Amino acid sequence: MLAIKAITMAGFFAHRLPAAARPRPSTMASQRWGLLLAVLAAAGCGAAQNTSPAAQAVQTYLQARVDANADLLSTLSCRDWEAEAVAEGESFSGLSAKLEQAACKEAATADGFTIVSCSGKISTTYNGEVREWPLEARNFRVQAQAGEWLVCGYAAK
Repeated sequence: MLAIKAITMAGFFAHRLPAAARPRPSTMASQRWGLLLAVLAAAGCGAAQNTSPAAQAVQTYLQARVDANADLLSTLSCRDWEAEAVAEGESFSGLSAKLEQAACKEAATADGFTIVSCSGKISTTYNGEVREWPLEARNFRVQAQAGEWLVCGYAAK
């Protein structure tokens, strides 16, 4: 949205120039600007779909997990889930792991937790063997504590 506003403002100021000073775009340049605007609009729409802080917390947690970042996993977890989160991260430490096409969203609320579901997968490679872990297999229990969204475990599917 910010990019679209910037382009709109640039167009506004360009129209204020005297006609002789305005650049005359070719047809090809006009087509490029149209394509650029379409890409920026689509990017803005995609970013707007995932505005939930709970969903963002889970995506950050998942990235920390594939990075085997124990410190970050600890920070992103509820106290009761912290040891399990660190253990899960350590399970990926000897693997080449990637988070692929991850997208998370709030699915429900239950027992004081926000339930977050995700799509995408984690791919791991060890000794030439590739395994895929679908993110749809589990939902996450997330809770805001002291102004931060924390992952507190899994929710029943």
